Amino acid sequence: MTGRRRAGLVPLERPSRYVASFAFPPLTTHPHSRQRCLRPRRTRHSCFTLCSTHTPPPTRYRVFISTGEVSGDMHGAHLARSLQRTLSPSVQLLLRGVGGPQMAAAGVELYEDTQRISSIGVVEALRFVLPTLLLYERVKQRLLVDPPDAAVLIDYIGPNIALAQWLRTHLPGVPVLYYIGPQEWVWGYGGRPVPSSLDYFPQLRACCRCLLAVFPLEAEFYRRRLREAEAEEEKRRLSGGRSETDTPQQPMRVEYVGHPIVDMVTPTTRDAARAQLGCSSDLQEYVVTLMAASREQELHTILPVMIEAAVLLHHTLRDADGHPRVRFLLPVSRPEFRSHVQRLLRRHRIVTVSAKSLSPSPTASSDIHFHVLPSDQAMLALAAADVAMCKSGTVNLEAAALGVPQVVLYRVSAASAWLIRRVLQVQLPYVSAVNIVHMRAAVVPELLQEQATPQRLFAAVHALLKNADGQAERMLRAYREQVLPALQTPEATDMPGRSAAERAAHFLWRTLRDARTAAAAISSPPESVR
Repeated sequence: MTGRRRAGLVPLERPSRYVASFAFPPLTTHPHSRQRCLRPRRTRHSCFTLCSTHTPPPTRYRVFISTGEVSGDMHGAHLARSLQRTLSPSVQLLLRGVGGPQMAAAGVELYEDTQRISSIGVVEALRFVLPTLLLYERVKQRLLVDPPDAAVLIDYIGPNIALAQWLRTHLPGVPVLYYIGPQEWVWGYGGRPVPSSLDYFPQLRACCRCLLAVFPLEAEFYRRRLREAEAEEEKRRLSGGRSETDTPQQPMRVEYVGHPIVDMVTPTTRDAARAQLGCSSDLQEYVVTLMAASREQELHTILPVMIEAAVLLHHTLRDADGHPRVRFLLPVSRPEFRSHVQRLLRRHRIVTVSAKSLSPSPTASSDIHFHVLPSDQAMLALAAADVAMCKSGTVNLEAAALGVPQVVLYRVSAASAWLIRRVLQVQLPYVSAVNIVHMRAAVVPELLQEQATPQRLFAAVHALLKNADGQAERMLRAYREQVLPALQTPEATDMPGRSAAERAAHFLWRTLRDARTAAAAISSPPESVR
């Protein structure tokens, strides 16, 4: 017996009293090395005495988030905060990714900043192809050195689809969740054929564990595609075209979580927003907000149209003394855009007013006063508006959530428009996020490409300001009764009342636990093998 004690086997003689009171962590995470635990002891059960007071280390998860553009950065930051809010005390969370300053402020360690390489349009994107490839090549090297436990890809179709395929090939054990999927559900609405170059569903199904949809029709579209693909596979199997021993396609779930914008926008009355901005509450004066650009190209294609329409409004809306009755608010989404915005306003002989002097109204009939605001006041500027000129995008839903009538416009270069229409043959029923909620009659007016002229924009905004034929009232009613209820977080028995981002975080936690359990089952042989 003395020899066995010296060999470190004494604790195995009477293990029940000690093992029952403490569940040992895996040997690799044990606070003592293997050599120390097996070292001969003078005290018979000294090893168990040490272990019984040990607290297991917290479970550690590493999550990688990839997105681009201002809206993706906002959604990534909101998801990061939701993950941290739902964090268990026994879990450590390490967030890394590529995105922008909002994600960094939310606690995400950024590998790269992707906001400077975002664009819309075929021709517009060409100059960003090489920088994007180089950026993601650096990211891939970081992922190989320190693989995450899960990856969340938010919107940003081209780079994220390529990254999902790379993860499947080089890090097949990393589950991928796609949050806010490709908009092929818009392109293929009503049975329209989706061009093969824009059909991302096969890649999504092959590479992703779960797709988190934020629109009801988005979830419906991808669930239908899943059913069709599974039925086709079953048909091939039964016909002998595929053997039962073939590796099946990786299963992908589609979950509808609701749109995060509904939870992110804080309801603010028009008077309260104007008071916070220092604007006059004069009912005789209109406030028009220009939500123009989150991408560099939009400074050249959209903002000039909005400014020219604002000049027309300035000369049209006057009081009895000939003084202008309208002021304009222009939030700048990124600090580096401010100098270009100032040059563009000076070119139109527009006087810019700092945020500290919003209160005085312009008095000189020849002066057009624009209040240029920083990005952190964008929501206040939108809430303070009687009408907003908006580019298409997430801002359309923000205006709807705040109850602000809006006119939506968008333009790309003539070359990109020709390629989209003639080569890709994409026909979009609507582009505004408000109109694609139900894909029925347009809730907000859209001015696209050739129709996006200063004169048309002026006429549409003027009609809403004057509430011609009750247009503004009908729009606000449609917001309340059609758009926002459809985007509310769906109720579920296991997650009542949770926000969209919290539901997305729930599915990510579940995926992480399932992946960790599966990995443990693979690494631990069954008792019969041991």
